[in-house]
Amino acid sequence: MMLEECTYFPSWWPRIYRHIASLLGIDPRRDEEATILASRRLMSYGRDFQENLSLARKLVFGKDVAVIGAHESFLCNDVKEDVIIAADGALNGLVMYKNIIPDIVVTDFDGASRSLLARYKPLVFAHVHGDNLKVYINSVPDIVDVIIPTTQTFPYPPFYNFGGFTDGDRAVSTALTLGAKRVHLYGFQRDSVGAFSGRTNPRKKMIKLEIAFNIIDALREIYGSEVIVLEG
Repeated sequence: MMLEECTYFPSWWPRIYRHIASLLGIDPRRDEEATILASRRLMSYGRDFQENLSLARKLVFGKDVAVIGAHESFLCNDVKEDVIIAADGALNGLVMYKNIIPDIVVTDFDGASRSLLARYKPLVFAHVHGDNLKVYINSVPDIVDVIIPTTQTFPYPPFYNFGGFTDGDRAVSTALTLGAKRVHLYGFQRDSVGAFSGRTNPRKKMIKLEIAFNIIDALREIYGSEVIVLEG
């Protein structure tokens, strides 16, 4: 899959997105409206977010990449991959308990510490949707120089759509789209909500975990089962 294809929907994503929206009662129009409003705000900064995307691709392309999920099980692993991507709240655990600053953070700002993002300035794939527009707009100013804006609906400029619904599976999809040789998953547990998940409804979170693993399974079919390795 070429990088240029990311500007619009990956071909496999719209059908999955429609299914998720139906399952969870998401109104796609709210996601689209949030993207349009956030687009206007981001365009007002006059920045070229493509430069940040190019930096991310240089980091990831051809590399073994670790994607760290929100389950605390990753604290028991020695992460040795070339590049580390934190899915949202995993940033907090990596910094506080392992003294690791990830290269990239994929977040919709409901778990990752905004102060840590602003202090360490990893590249941030900053995701907007219908439920987080206010926090998105409030979070962006401190990190606008390192963000790559993403959405799960039509990617009005300067947004991108790499596919994926939760921060975890979206991080996997993003890494693969950017050309990762192999993606190693840490802190991904299908049957348990992670300690670094941030504010969440446990019942709804379990549904989202199932969705995340289904998307990861779909990515295995697209890219090959040997490309995604579940480490624990």
